[in-house]
Amino acid sequence: MEAIANGKDILSCINKEDKKLWVEGLSPSSGAMDTIYLAFENSKRSGSVTLIVDAINTYFGTYTYYYLGDLLGDKYLEFMNCIETDHEIIKDLRDYLKESSLNIEIYNGKGWEYVGAIKPEANFTSFTKGIRFKNTQGAGNLLKLRMTALKDGWKIDNICCDFTKIKEPVVHVQKIVNAMKNNNENVLSKINYDDSNYCVLFPNNKIDVNFIPLPTEDDKKITYAIKTKGYLRSWPWGKEQTEGRQIVKLSEDKKIEFVKNLIKNRDLFFL
Repeated sequence: MEAIANGKDILSCINKEDKKLWVEGLSPSSGAMDTIYLAFENSKRSGSVTLIVDAINTYFGTYTYYYLGDLLGDKYLEFMNCIETDHEIIKDLRDYLKESSLNIEIYNGKGWEYVGAIKPEANFTSFTKGIRFKNTQGAGNLLKLRMTALKDGWKIDNICCDFTKIKEPVVHVQKIVNAMKNNNENVLSKINYDDSNYCVLFPNNKIDVNFIPLPTEDDKKITYAIKTKGYLRSWPWGKEQTEGRQIVKLSEDKKIEFVKNLIKNRDLFFL
């Protein structure tokens, strides 16, 4: 296995799960993106492969979020409305999320082919994620991958590949029978559809969700997976987490346009 990040050999940091984390510091001279080149022995030539990443996300996004909150001041709510209604800034934020992800490409013999991405968890705890993709075998006995992401967003502990052959599972979408919060509130209408109607959970809240079970068959194994969609609410930080930040002073009429420009031109974060 080989691992090169921004021109440096990082194999000793990411070749086993040992809490010896790789992270690239901010440097204006090296740009806003991290690029990691990986090479694995590909002698088994399996039809597909699973890339497994053990990592943890940094505080960079959170620091940025609170910095923007301090910067906007009384314009904060107006900016939140822009996030929901301004199509240009919605596109910029989606691009920001895409660039913050670990974007994975495979070398197919002629060039780099995009195969998928691992999105940031943003919960400050370590996690393991896997992504399955077709093994193009474009580099002969080597599987060559390229991973890119915005700088200072990821601390990577281990990267490995699993070439084990698997049989694709048959997926059945199960109907939710009921969903009750622990305050006896029926929240089925809030979580049963992908819309703008959210169920808000605070600490110590929970939801009991019941599904119609699938009938079991003797020669098959059932595995249940839950897919959810939502976002994390912001909580105030303590003084020790916010002090030391320098806030640019702007006139009220220029604050929102300044933040829009900052999000659009993400390189400015790394100056």
